[in-house]
Amino acid sequence: MSVNVVSGNDPATPVQTDDKREGYRARYQELNTLFESLITDNRYKAYFADGGDLNALQAMLKEKLDALNDAIEVTYDEKEIDKLMKALGALLEGNSSNMGLAARIEAYISLVNLKAKGLISDNDYATWLDKLNSENNIPKSIFDNLATIISLYEAELITKKDCKVLLGKILQGVTGDTLTALLDLARKRQDAIKYLKDFGEKYSEILDSLENLPLDEPGLIELIDEVNVIKADNEVERANEKAKRESTQSQGVRMSLAGLVFSKEVQAYNSNIEIDRQVKDENTRLNDVNFNRLQDENILNEQRESIQKNRQELQQQEALQAAKNAAQIEAERRAKNENI
Repeated sequence: MSVNVVSGNDPATPVQTDDKREGYRARYQELNTLFESLITDNRYKAYFADGGDLNALQAMLKEKLDALNDAIEVTYDEKEIDKLMKALGALLEGNSSNMGLAARIEAYISLVNLKAKGLISDNDYATWLDKLNSENNIPKSIFDNLATIISLYEAELITKKDCKVLLGKILQGVTGDTLTALLDLARKRQDAIKYLKDFGEKYSEILDSLENLPLDEPGLIELIDEVNVIKADNEVERANEKAKRESTQSQGVRMSLAGLVFSKEVQAYNSNIEIDRQVKDENTRLNDVNFNRLQDENILNEQRESIQKNRQELQQQEALQAAKNAAQIEAERRAKNENI
């Protein structure tokens, strides 16, 4: 139930309600509970203790919480209450333009890891720590960029040198398209380095320049373009070698097939020879059998005499025919001369 306190009949007199104060108290309690739960968490409380790196952050937040409580319980200045409550909400819960307490703790842990890996210097670490301990707005996107760069480095997609440079650029306030362009260039540099290292000493001079040029050096883009040309030329050469190799393999297959056919032909030829040999052997065997039989029957001598007689008659016929041919040739020669 609301209790209104009115001073006179002036319509501009402030109206205080217990309901509104209770709303402020509830909101204060919500913010204070969030604060206490994080700074007393066993995982984090050492960060906020005396001598801890985030001790200044907890002291600043505690001071603002006390000021908010006084504004609600003592002075009850609504404008001051609203102002303090909005600032504390951004610092403890976070919003689109500021990191809350939980996000700052995560960012702090990331910084410790970066320092341990040698990716940020002691001076850079101190600078980042001052930011985390301050009440100034720190966009969460800044530490999201840090996380992205670290993940790329751990995946060996950018070099350690470029990782350190990019972290420094973020510390300097570089964001947006400029940071994206630098990050893209760092990835292309790493790709080019990995490619050239596969060739040993062949591209050592280019590789040395590629590894040592600053990230924002204009010549780096030209050098990466040169590596891309080398890569394209090598791809063409590899394609030609592949085509040649496949052609040789194809020729080898054809020769193998031809060899197989030839082998089959040789096998067939040898088979025919073997068959002929077997037939000859069989004929010889049969002839031997017949020869013995003819001798036994006293027929062989008669056949020999008949063969000899036939040979003599054939020789006589051949001689007679030769004489006739010679006479005919001579007659034709004489007739030709007479016509002349």
